[in-house]
Amino acid sequence: MIEKCVIIGAGEIQEEEKQDIIDCLQGEVLLIAADGGMRYCRLFGIKPDVCLGDFDSVDEEDAEVFASSLSVRLPREKDDTDTMAAIKYGMEKECKEFVIFGGYGGRLDHTVANLQCLLYLRRRGCHGTMRFLGGEALVLKNELLGFPAKSRGILSLFAVGGPARGVTLEGLKYPLNRATVSEDFPIGISNEFTGRESRITVENGELLVVQYYT
Repeated sequence: MIEKCVIIGAGEIQEEEKQDIIDCLQGEVLLIAADGGMRYCRLFGIKPDVCLGDFDSVDEEDAEVFASSLSVRLPREKDDTDTMAAIKYGMEKECKEFVIFGGYGGRLDHTVANLQCLLYLRRRGCHGTMRFLGGEALVLKNELLGFPAKSRGILSLFAVGGPARGVTLEGLKYPLNRATVSEDFPIGISNEFTGRESRITVENGELLVVQYYT
């Protein structure tokens, strides 16, 4: 059974991210090109298992290159975004881990929608990560996330879906001890790694965690 699903979306993906994508495809992986993500697959020489979307942003060249891939055509007017439809497809195939590339950049509303997809996954027992150049985002729910001492960069966290209670930050520049993080005050912005092992704990609630590596 394939448990990992990689989704290539139509947002911004830089050439420097190509190797990260290739690394994510090691082992048994379901690779889905969500609509305009087909263009990135062609540019990077990657063949998706599934091409999914309403194909409103797919040109003829991309369609020809991936004619042999399984095609799932969606109606243009629909409730699900192409990324959400790709996630639901992966969940139907019993995938539990999702990595999204091309979910960031371009229109702000598209980026926010993709962040909501991470919350959708976590609430259904799956783990989702949205990768972008120099960083990544994920959602924690009633759990602990640890970082090794070698971690560098900026770490920000935001309450989503209501207040996050019992939030503890250890080993970071700005610690918290069983604090409540609300949706209307960005107290978790721009924390820093300190060269020590660190961890985030949320006892009750959900946190969006955004990490910039440098």
